[in-house]
Amino acid sequence: MNELLFLLHRRALGGVAVTMSLISGLDGCRSATMESTDPVGEGTGGDPASLRQCVPADTVPGPPVLVECSARGSGSVPLIDDLENGDLSIATTDGRQGAWFVYTDETPGCIESSIEPADDGAALHVRGEGFSAWGAGFGLALHAQASGAQACLYDASAYAGLRFRARGNAPLRVGITTRTSTFQSLGGTCPDGEGCYDRHGRNLVLTDRWQTFDVDFCALAQEGWGTPLAPFDPKEIAQITFHARRTGQFDVWLDDLEFLPSGGARAATCGAACPLERLPAGLPYDPIRTPTEGGASGLSLFTFEQSTTDCGPLVRRYLAYVPKGLGAPTDAPILIVLPGTTADAESMVDFMTGRRFIELADRDGFVVVFSNAAPGAWTVPDRPNGGRFSLGPHDDAQVDDIAYLDLVRADLLARGLIGGANPLFLAGLSIGGGLALEAAIADPTRYRGIAAVMPYDGEVPSTPPRLEGSALTSVFVAYSHADPGLPRDYDVQLDAMVGAWSTALGVGGQAPTQTPLPDRIVEGADYRGEDPVALRTRDSHAIRVDYGSGKNGSALRVVVFDRAGHLWPMAGPYEDAALLAAYGHRNRDVDMSDEIWEFFRGRL
Repeated sequence: MNELLFLLHRRALGGVAVTMSLISGLDGCRSATMESTDPVGEGTGGDPASLRQCVPADTVPGPPVLVECSARGSGSVPLIDDLENGDLSIATTDGRQGAWFVYTDETPGCIESSIEPADDGAALHVRGEGFSAWGAGFGLALHAQASGAQACLYDASAYAGLRFRARGNAPLRVGITTRTSTFQSLGGTCPDGEGCYDRHGRNLVLTDRWQTFDVDFCALAQEGWGTPLAPFDPKEIAQITFHARRTGQFDVWLDDLEFLPSGGARAATCGAACPLERLPAGLPYDPIRTPTEGGASGLSLFTFEQSTTDCGPLVRRYLAYVPKGLGAPTDAPILIVLPGTTADAESMVDFMTGRRFIELADRDGFVVVFSNAAPGAWTVPDRPNGGRFSLGPHDDAQVDDIAYLDLVRADLLARGLIGGANPLFLAGLSIGGGLALEAAIADPTRYRGIAAVMPYDGEVPSTPPRLEGSALTSVFVAYSHADPGLPRDYDVQLDAMVGAWSTALGVGGQAPTQTPLPDRIVEGADYRGEDPVALRTRDSHAIRVDYGSGKNGSALRVVVFDRAGHLWPMAGPYEDAALLAAYGHRNRDVDMSDEIWEFFRGRL
């Protein structure tokens, strides 16, 4: 990852030449100036300061080294940059000097930055496309040295946080780099490694309309996947960054960046970051609203309250399907399906699985539950009841989603729908797959089987305990090499994770059986676009790997795709350009619902 000062633009700041950091991480772009994808059709006028070049990543100098110097803000001059001066240097006030920069994941892609007219003046416009790892972003140094190779820390303790206006088509994470999140080799205290990039910040969701965001210093937190850092210290700020959380095309505008004043009538939103407080501005949480056909299709929406650590009770939700012929209460097997980030129960019913689990439940007499993550920073406007499960690397310390799964079962029991002795199975996608794995590790006596599809379970997935003799006998994992929705080279971690589960189940000593699955469809055959993620995930293939049977009948089945996109494999295609750019083409040779169902049904 490059966060740097790069010689593309110079301006004299108080007689000092400061280099700007505006670059892309690509060795060759589709074009040096990308077509505008302005979400509301404005801001394509003059071009007083713009840098639209793509340069080879290996020509980019590294980030500056922190040196023993600092500047202290007085608390009386909050404005950092309103972009009205027409260039990419921040205002030289209150001890601050520096410039805007961009950074990338160093995969082929382009990013450009320019100052352009907006609704009430000038604003920073950043666009990018083509990245395939974690994407790209932009930011600014608060006190860069003249050489461009060194930087001082900035003491912002006289202020309470940040305020800015933004709009765009991608989720945005605002982060603040301090001494504790800077590499030791660069003058910081964080041991060199990618874990240092898990800096203190907040996740925000942008829309096509301008919103004002207040981000208090006391509400900043790590996401949890990286190196644990000391508490955020506003006395040691090096950089402010804005990460566009989309690997495909993104288009972001930002304006009027300033510090929040301390004291006065304003009350800081500090202390525990509660789930509903993390919702994007203006987005309500309405857990009883559902766009599904409801009773007409046999689906029922249920809610219950779950306690949080510090925030009181939170209303949780799920959709349940109980075939009419089962009666109530029933001892039929239960399958709980867990969606990925930003998705909800309804999208798992329709878009992801194509209602196939409902058809199979009718055929074989199962109860199927489509679960829902809690609301929060990852809730998006088109899925207002979606979110992201909280576990391991994404634990917000408020919501226990492993306990939520137990509460779903308890709620079904309290409603008289199940008898209580029902065999219980879990199947999840992405972080939902990670939750399935973690739930089984936390209590292998609870679940008969689990299935994790394109799973994310932290940078280094958890190691399961020995499972011989436990209730958990059936483990199914499906993943894709070079999955565009997971960190780069994450398939290496998944390869190791499969080995750990084979050992835990007692099937690791057997030679696995490999069966190529039928290759019925050339995914993306009619795709005429140029997005690299979509191009890279065309015509995927799958191999089924069975690890035999352990002493207590335990079994591990793995389906490995060579280059499938980060979506539930099934026959139906989709045409959404943004999803293609972010997740690629789903594999259409395999219906993953059938694969998982037959595996579980054969283990009863």
